[in-house]
Amino acid sequence: MTYEIHTDGSCSHNPGPGSYCYVILDENKNIIEEAYGCDPDTTNNRMELTAVLEALRQLPSGATARVCSDSNQVVQGIKSWHASWARRGWKKSDGKSPENLDIIQPMYELECSMQVIPVKEKGHDTRMAGSLYLFPFNRICDEIAENVATPEAIAGATHKVHLIHQGKIVDPRAQVVKHLNEKGYGINVTVSGDAVDAASAVEVTSPEKTGDMSSGKEDQPRQRIAMSGSISGLALQLQIKEFLESKGYEVVDYDPDHVKEKTPGVSLFLM
Repeated sequence: MTYEIHTDGSCSHNPGPGSYCYVILDENKNIIEEAYGCDPDTTNNRMELTAVLEALRQLPSGATARVCSDSNQVVQGIKSWHASWARRGWKKSDGKSPENLDIIQPMYELECSMQVIPVKEKGHDTRMAGSLYLFPFNRICDEIAENVATPEAIAGATHKVHLIHQGKIVDPRAQVVKHLNEKGYGINVTVSGDAVDAASAVEVTSPEKTGDMSSGKEDQPRQRIAMSGSISGLALQLQIKEFLESKGYEVVDYDPDHVKEKTPGVSLFLM
């Protein structure tokens, strides 16, 4: 069985109150485990490492696990550092002891009991058109660690909370990914089906030039229209994008430079 783990750690002020979150997927990209933990006095590196340690503890011995993280401490640690330090009696090349050995040593024991493959991914907010994200599972970890767990850590909490356990949702704050495509883009939503970042306004800006432009010359540049906003009904978003493209528009993600360029835009938010 091959599992995919996504993790993130967070710390306010570093050191200070911190938190972590992990998501474990099965071979069909279903979330089977999702949990977070809190520590009122920690560091960002400790939370990044703890997220992986706690996730690996959920897997059976002999499993294969792809650990996807935006932390260099995690990726390089699994790739080579932990094994090198262990061979030297848990010393670095300069003879000093590595930090966070209370987390790294049990983590390395688990690494040795299964096949762990580190994968470096870009963190958090890598967005495609509208509300699709390239790393939606990393974004789940970031959202939960920052917005759910860290406030609890600031209040002094030290607990670990399961949101999804053994494939079952056990906490309504759990997030899942909908509309995941073959390229890895998707949108993370709460289990109630609401978009995590849904707003409550509607604004539509029409382009200066209307009508069907698809009949123009092939070498004539298409008029660009910038799309922004958040839509929990992804089908509607894709329908709008396809309609605009059928009319000859080039649909691009909104960027502040589009204001300077006077690029027409359409902003879509849920009421």
